[in-house]
Amino acid sequence: MKLKLEREFNPYLEILGLLSYSINFELSKKETIDELNSLGIAGKVFYDTHFQTWEKVILQFKKEMKSNSYYEFFFPEHSSIDKTLTYIYLSLTTEHIDLIKSADVKKSELQMILIELILHSFDDEVSSPEEVTNDFYEYLSKLEASEFDKWKLFTLYQEPIKYFQGLINLIEVNIPLYEKLYNQKEIINYIDHQINILENEEMNEEILIASLAPDSLIYPTLMHPLAQIVLDTKSYYGLLNYEIFRSDTFSATIDENIIIKLKALSDKSKLQILIALKKRPMYSLEIAEELELTAGTISHHMNVLVGANLVKIEKQSSKVYYQINEDGIHATITKLKSLLFD
Repeated sequence: MKLKLEREFNPYLEILGLLSYSINFELSKKETIDELNSLGIAGKVFYDTHFQTWEKVILQFKKEMKSNSYYEFFFPEHSSIDKTLTYIYLSLTTEHIDLIKSADVKKSELQMILIELILHSFDDEVSSPEEVTNDFYEYLSKLEASEFDKWKLFTLYQEPIKYFQGLINLIEVNIPLYEKLYNQKEIINYIDHQINILENEEMNEEILIASLAPDSLIYPTLMHPLAQIVLDTKSYYGLLNYEIFRSDTFSATIDENIIIKLKALSDKSKLQILIALKKRPMYSLEIAEELELTAGTISHHMNVLVGANLVKIEKQSSKVYYQINEDGIHATITKLKSLLFD
């Protein structure tokens, strides 16, 4: 199937990314290259080939951006980007913006939304929102997060209206700059080119975002170029995501799918994931713990393995379990035999 993308961007999502990556750009760049390396890709080469427009927009934004009194709270200098907190901020500013900006918004409403996002972010299906509400501080104390992140979550819980509206204001004062940057001819041409690639390429129906959000509107994102973000009403697909799947140019007689599968199997971490899944189906955090990799890295690995049809997805409750796709692996072996033997 083809992945059907809307052509418009969500300015709140894009500006949140611009704010996140610009605060300490050199660290952001290093972490991006390291993450690419961990996926079995030559990170520096891939970055230099595909990330120049992304870098240019961020550095231009950094020079001209506007700040407010909440900037340092949400984006502390010299810190890494915490993907869990970023997911919470993304959900708040894209899914709940009307409620946050409402004059009638209640503190308890935003506190409940925050709790539900925390439970989802940390894959906690044991605790109920009501239980967490009864003793939020006690719940945070047991959470597997840094003390700094726990402090931020507790502060948000204590004064959600003040801080969430402060974050929205920080984003909105930078909308004119966002529009200026994204309306540059060079950027428009680049974005159109990347979206056209995605629209014209045959996308495997097992691509993660299509499996997790089959009925969701899917929007492109430039600032989260390798992400597949699935929220309640909308989903977002990074403009460079498909580059991970694209194979090198080989003879036209060779099915490109077999190249994608072999590239997936040639990577040590991906092969370790398949070996781990041989025991039993697992969800992402279980795989991350077993292989001692970050959840974000596991997510990218699973994108490739699912896209290569080597792993299947099964949804149970709110968790996504991965399991070996024996038929897909056998088909790969059969195809390779047909290419190499008479």
